[in-house]
Amino acid sequence: MRNGGLGVTEVLRPDVYKQGDVVLTLGGSYTSKPRPVLVIQADEWRTGNSVIIVPITTVANPALDGRVMITVTPENGLLHDSYLEVEKLGAVDRKYLGKIIGHVAPAVIVGAIQTVAKLLTPRRPTE
Repeated sequence: MRNGGLGVTEVLRPDVYKQGDVVLTLGGSYTSKPRPVLVIQADEWRTGNSVIIVPITTVANPALDGRVMITVTPENGLLHDSYLEVEKLGAVDRKYLGKIIGHVAPAVIVGAIQTVAKLLTPRRPTE
């Protein structure tokens, strides 16, 4: 399922993207160039025009302990070990999503969801 790079020459837009799919964005308001994202939205919420995604980068950021690592596998379609930019969680219109290049292991999805919960949990005030 490797994409041979991030150049998008063929646009495949399935009606339904599933949780755990690694998908290339097609630019638009989200990004100026094609880049991989992880669909994190639960399959039960696949209605409407938007999909909740997490961007994928090859840049590690030691200052952010919330980045979940994704190791290259034939199943995920990535060309390099990468990280989920959970701090950039967002929704994107389906029209900006393109080809599904792979799918991550369930452990990656669990790690991402746990990190999102941590990201959204308020810190207790210090006494």
